[in-house]
Amino acid sequence: MSDDIITKQLKLYRGFNSAYAKTSAPKVDQLSVFDAFPDAASRRALASINNRVLGTAPAGLQAGTASLAGIAINSAVSYVIDGKVYAGTASTNVPIPTSLGTQGTGSFCKYLMSYGTDGVVTFTKGNESTAGINGTYYPTADGGEAPGAFLPDLPDKSCPIGYFVVTTTTRAYTAGVGAPATNNTVAYNDLMSMPILES
Repeated sequence: MSDDIITKQLKLYRGFNSAYAKTSAPKVDQLSVFDAFPDAASRRALASINNRVLGTAPAGLQAGTASLAGIAINSAVSYVIDGKVYAGTASTNVPIPTSLGTQGTGSFCKYLMSYGTDGVVTFTKGNESTAGINGTYYPTADGGEAPGAFLPDLPDKSCPIGYFVVTTTTRAYTAGVGAPATNNTVAYNDLMSMPILES
């Protein structure tokens, strides 16, 4: 890690401390988290700590009941983004946007769902993998490695509530067009925060 990045991280840390000082502290430069932590792993760790669902009851994701092309959120949850508390709502169907495109046949992919500060659910598509479903790397016949299906990075100003994994077998899956489980396998997973290590 370069000295410049370490210096930026120290400035950011001092800025956090000054925010909690009992006496008035001088203002510090508004340093962006991206500048201080340019690598995705560090930013994901910060998001995992700060942006999370409150309590112990998850959102309860499952196939949409009003429309099988969407996802149902069974439980309303409260969540935190950058220290502020927001309230999410339950829904029998949150439409999956067609902008996520088509997942090819014979592949694995994770689709992250997150709340924003406005209470709107955002879908983010991870990488498509033909190697495996877990967020890891798989050995290949030529002695190399192939990436498995990883969760995408959490969008800025968002809180993760879960993800679903689509395994395509005999046909491709086009997001928002028909049920994800049509001729495919779908698994739904609730999240309280972003996982630092995927399994």
